[in-house]
Parts: sequence; C-alpha cells; structure tokens
Amino acid sequence: MKLVRFGEKGKEQPGIWMGDGRILDVRALAFHIEDYDAHFFVNHGMAQLKALLSDPGAKFIDAVGIRLGAPVACPSKIICVGANYADHAKEFGHEIPSAPILFSRVFRQISGCT
Repeated sequence: MKLVRFGEKGKEQPGIWMGDGRILDVRALAFHIEDYDAHFFVNHGMAQLKALLSDPGAKFIDAVGIRLGAPVACPSKIICVGANYADHAKEFGHEIPSAPILFSRVFRQISGCT
C-alpha cells in the first residue's frame, strides 16, 4: 500500500496510490482520517486503510495532473539511506557499500506544522 497526499500545497488530502493511474480518496470514505500524521499511525490508521480498499463506495481520482505532496504530514523524524546507488557512492569517491548506510534526521519544529 502506497500512501500519498494530494492537492494544493498546504491543503493536501490523504490518499492511496493504486498503481493503475488512480488514487483512492481516503477522505471520501473516512472523514475521521484527517491526514497521515502521528494520530493516524497511533490509532490503527493502516488497518482502517486496508478496510477502505474493499469498500464498494470507494471514490477514485484520476492521478494524471494531480499534485502530490509529502506522503506523511509533519514527520518528527525521518530515516535516510546514504550512498544508495553505485554512481552516488562513486561521485563522492567512496567505495560501494556492502550494506545500507542509514542515518536519521530529527525535526524539532517544521515550518507549517503544528
């Protein structure tokens, strides 16, 4: 399941990328899912999304021309992968790593997030 947020910048809505050129409009079925934020993940949001996939009233949006935002609203931290492809490692004069190089970024405050 691929989470997406779509719409105007700052007004993105949660959706599910269907892989066939459509986005499932989550808010059309589940008004209580405001966004993919900490509240969503703590309160069994992923299980709720799985149920929406088989809902006969699902509303799909054609993804052509739709603006996608960051998939998660206001993350407090992210895990990054460094030198994640051979050309990138070579570009910096490094050997190609035998295992992923992971590092994190922690955000104290993100502009536009409450």
